[in-house]
Amino acid sequence: MTMRRKILAVCALACHVFMAAAFSPAVPLLSSSITERSVLGRVRQACSPTMQAVNEGEQHINRRNFLQGIALTGVVSTFPVAAFADADDDRIKAGYDTLVDLLDNWGKYAGEGKEAVNGDNVRRQIGTVGSKSPLFNIRKVLLRKGVDIDLFESFEKEYAQIEANSYSAIFADYSTSPKRGYQYIDDAKTNCKETLKIYKQIMKELDIKP
Repeated sequence: MTMRRKILAVCALACHVFMAAAFSPAVPLLSSSITERSVLGRVRQACSPTMQAVNEGEQHINRRNFLQGIALTGVVSTFPVAAFADADDDRIKAGYDTLVDLLDNWGKYAGEGKEAVNGDNVRRQIGTVGSKSPLFNIRKVLLRKGVDIDLFESFEKEYAQIEANSYSAIFADYSTSPKRGYQYIDDAKTNCKETLKIYKQIMKELDIKP
């Protein structure tokens, strides 16, 4: 194996270590909206000292630079991702059940007609208020499962819109908003339907049955 390949292998190891720790349930996310791109950015940062050595033509692996790169990722512990596969599958299934229940009982959670302004109830169900919903931190779980990034971003877009519209519904009737609260709730329901549709695609990709 050439020296360049050895160095690249070391960088791959850094990536593996950080991904295992960053997406482990035992290690908190750096933020609730972490994405694959931000992870790759940190891996790039971790490997930059070693890759600089390649570009400068150095013929040995600088162990100190490599260890400094690992430290930059903020890794404090490592856990094998596979150890949590079953728990993640259960979370994803429970998340599906929660979305189905939310849509089937929308009036119960959000309210009926023009009185449908209970945005916080919807937000509790999707896990953006409180931590009891199976959908709490579901994006972290999906990233750990290696969901296709385009599919993940489609899910994240609709999921975020449920939150945004449900939140807006709470205050719309007491503000200068061009829409009333129940209209935002209607939009949130549409987003929820789209979210469930994408969620089913994700489950199919991961070979997880409802």
